[in-house]
Amino acid sequence: FFASCEKAGGDYYDIVNLSQLTPPIASHGKYDAWGTIIADASGHGAAAAVEVSMFDAILRTYPGADEKGAANVFNYANKHFFTRTSRGSFITATIVGYRPELGCLFYANAGHPPTIIVTPENELEYLNENTGIPLGVDPDWQWQNSEKSIEPGSVIISYTDGILEAMSPEKEQFGMRRLKDAIIRCHGSAQAYLDAIVGAVKGHQADHAQMDDQALVVVKICE
Repeated sequence: FFASCEKAGGDYYDIVNLSQLTPPIASHGKYDAWGTIIADASGHGAAAAVEVSMFDAILRTYPGADEKGAANVFNYANKHFFTRTSRGSFITATIVGYRPELGCLFYANAGHPPTIIVTPENELEYLNENTGIPLGVDPDWQWQNSEKSIEPGSVIISYTDGILEAMSPEKEQFGMRRLKDAIIRCHGSAQAYLDAIVGAVKGHQADHAQMDDQALVVVKICE
């Protein structure tokens, strides 16, 4: 899901089949390894859209590394952000990769809201270890990888702060509590979770103007 508050926006996401891109990562039966990335450039509008366009272009030159290379992607992209002498902006982002043969997530976070895991028991967990600074702040910063075991049937939810900061007509933010409530009440497919969260955000906003870009990625681990 993506919704910009202007004609162009600075939120970004992608989903990549890692089994095809990096030979050492093998598929597990009928299930492939995959990775998701979600990012948010500071500000919004055309300037932020240019930032994430550049970010996307840099990502597509990434040569690939080992199967746990989420942090290496940030280290690579951050280095190329400093080819200009002055930036005046930054990007928060988080990468989550899944290895089906290991039953494990590998992830890295660059100053972004933590990805939420919904377990098959409908409990919420957060990927919040080793959170680093945003991209474009320090040319020498090195992000770290983290990993977490995950059960089949779990749901992985990544989002930008435009979801949390969606404002009601009474000037009240949507916030983490409402996000968790929308998730806990939901069951079923990844699409069902996405529809439930987007519906809750839009219901909260009502006729209040959207003040920031919004992005949301939901993936369910096959059982």
